[in-house]
Amino acid sequence: MVRTPGFSAKGGSASGGHPALINMYYLYILQSLNDKGYYIGISDNPTNRLKEHNNGKTKSTKCRIPFELIYIEEYNTKTEARKIELILKKNYQIRKELLNKLGFNLK
Repeated sequence: MVRTPGFSAKGGSASGGHPALINMYYLYILQSLNDKGYYIGISDNPTNRLKEHNNGKTKSTKCRIPFELIYIEEYNTKTEARKIELILKKNYQIRKELLNKLGFNLK
């Protein structure tokens, strides 16, 4: 699992409080070990979400399993995580910049 420093997405960690009481959300990127492609998503539990993807419970990725978690970024709210997910999915240049940092070598 990689957390790339220096990416311009506004991620952060919770300040103060007990970690068990804070419901964090995560932007994650999976890489298919089958076709070497990627999948971007958000979840409050990326480890369980990875298991769901690898068990074929996600229709859009079922034919591409298995996956490995290659990037994760923490957000305080689901809204923040979703905002960054949409930016990455809609803006090729920003997505390309991040994926190239992760070793995808997109042109």
